[in-house]
Amino acid sequence: MSPSWGLAGEPSIRERFDARMIRRALRWLIRRPLGAVILLAHGALLVTAHTGRGRLFALAGCALGLALLIAGMRRVVMRRLTLAVLVLGVVGYGVVFVWAPDGRAAPTARVQNRYVGDVWGYRQFALGNLVPELDQFRLGFRVISRLDPLFDGEQAERLATWTSTIYDRLEADPEFLALGSAMPHVYEDLRGGNTRSGHYFLYVPKRLKRDEPQAVLVFLHGSGGNFKAYTWLLAQVADRVGCVVVAPSFGMGDWRAPESAQVVNRVLDDAQSVVALDATRMHLMGLSNGGLGVSQVAAAMGERFSSLVFLSPVFDESALSSLSFASTWRGRDVLVMSGSDDKRTPIRYVLREVAAMRADGLVVDLESYDGADHFLFFSHADEVLARLETWLFVRINVAR
Repeated sequence: MSPSWGLAGEPSIRERFDARMIRRALRWLIRRPLGAVILLAHGALLVTAHTGRGRLFALAGCALGLALLIAGMRRVVMRRLTLAVLVLGVVGYGVVFVWAPDGRAAPTARVQNRYVGDVWGYRQFALGNLVPELDQFRLGFRVISRLDPLFDGEQAERLATWTSTIYDRLEADPEFLALGSAMPHVYEDLRGGNTRSGHYFLYVPKRLKRDEPQAVLVFLHGSGGNFKAYTWLLAQVADRVGCVVVAPSFGMGDWRAPESAQVVNRVLDDAQSVVALDATRMHLMGLSNGGLGVSQVAAAMGERFSSLVFLSPVFDESALSSLSFASTWRGRDVLVMSGSDDKRTPIRYVLREVAAMRADGLVVDLESYDGADHFLFFSHADEVLARLETWLFVRINVAR
């Protein structure tokens, strides 16, 4: 009888051996859970990473996790292997730490990290800055596609492609590359920390004279945080129409009254110390959850802005139905851009809110993009930026 087979009804020798090896492997993993977690997490990052720095961080983490898993084995060769793998991990992490941008920029740089009140809150060595922003997103897309019924794997792949293209171009610009990331403020918010870090991105086109009043576009980010890709995209419009971009951070993007107005007021006041702002040419824009902030700010301090722009918006219906909003914005301009296939903010929802604003006397232009979903800003970036440029150019340079 072959040793692979046992008696009838009994497990074979091979089956007993396989079961024993599985139990032994499980006991080994249970005894070393930290190493297993580190190895799996960094392995997932390695699979999804797009940048060299992200891959190096993932490889260093995999080496550390493997070292923890095999540590304590009695054989001399395994001890040597453990030491070698550990050294590789430490060296890899060391290179990543050296590469980590410090977030600082020259006073004359086009784009800067700014903190209200001159309290520098940038976290150079936080995990959200050690791993490049793009690689955090690509891993996040994979994870979210398994948890969110409105975001499937196909969407995740498309979004990863769009964002990779944008970030490849963004990081070819040394000033944007030097920004690092504002994502550590997002993770602080997720841990229950303070969302009001005072951080914002400030973009001033080179051709603008900083001592002369300039038009302003205030941009409120959506859920997930203040991605620097948003400011990079809007910088292309700012260069052509001649305006400053001010993009405040608000944690995960859960904009709420009255904090939205307080945040916007604070960053505008701070930006005045860098570039003169024209109080008669200020425009307010929000993406997705940023539409909540736009609604709230427009109701609370709408007299400070000349127009509103909603992109793939979530509206604060209570703010838009308030007397202060209707009285301030009657007869004034609003641009709404949305995708026809958006499942998060369906076009019927957008149409309802647009109709309500028009009924209150606002002049609302609606742009619907066929086949676009909630990630319209990335999937149809050229079309969105072209429409925004036309909209702002008229209101900044013609209607003066």
